[in-house]
Amino acid sequence: WVAEDGMKMQGYNGSQCWDTSFCAQALFEAGLVDTFPETSTKIWSYLERTQILSTEVSQASPAFEFEGNEYRQQFYRHISQGGWPFSTSAHGWPISDCTGEGLKASLCLYKSECVQKGLKEGNLRPISDERLFQAANILLTYQNEDGGWATYENNRGWGWYEQLNPSEVFGDIMIDYSYVECSMASLTALVDFQERFPDHRKEDIQHAIDKGRDFLKGIQRDDGSWYGSW
Repeated sequence: WVAEDGMKMQGYNGSQCWDTSFCAQALFEAGLVDTFPETSTKIWSYLERTQILSTEVSQASPAFEFEGNEYRQQFYRHISQGGWPFSTSAHGWPISDCTGEGLKASLCLYKSECVQKGLKEGNLRPISDERLFQAANILLTYQNEDGGWATYENNRGWGWYEQLNPSEVFGDIMIDYSYVECSMASLTALVDFQERFPDHRKEDIQHAIDKGRDFLKGIQRDDGSWYGSW
């Protein structure tokens, strides 16, 4: 839109999926998922329809055509199918930590009686094992060579790119870096996924977990803390 000081744009339409994923995990950790079945099943439905390019509706959209290898290579696009966004499926950008938290939340809810009942009776749409495999694959592809995870894509550039940064607000945005927050979310999601599917890409996932663990240990500060970025 055009404001008094020029044209503006908004990169996000909220933080719904991010916040909802944390709420689901909080309910699970507190043992309250089945105490509030209506709330929990609504969360499941939201996560099911929000997973990127994973529903019949989203796969019928023009965006799904660009998920193929030809278009991804032509436009230097990272894979999207199976990830979770910051807000809604309309947002469309898979992010490592949002995918990690969405995956963990889905795995938590799947263990509940109310979600199992809804799936059995056909009142809830399923999140198939294949869709969970795709989420794990997204996380594996996001891992950087240093063992950490960045946000939207791998670290595939050089530091001098920052000299071309056009932003007046943000620094260090021209390439994506490994962050403690994204690494924590992705690492713990892969651990939870491994618990549910111990035989799926067993060696790849264990290797990613080992590298992620070493990365987090390596960037811990002398005072015991980690320096946050998000």
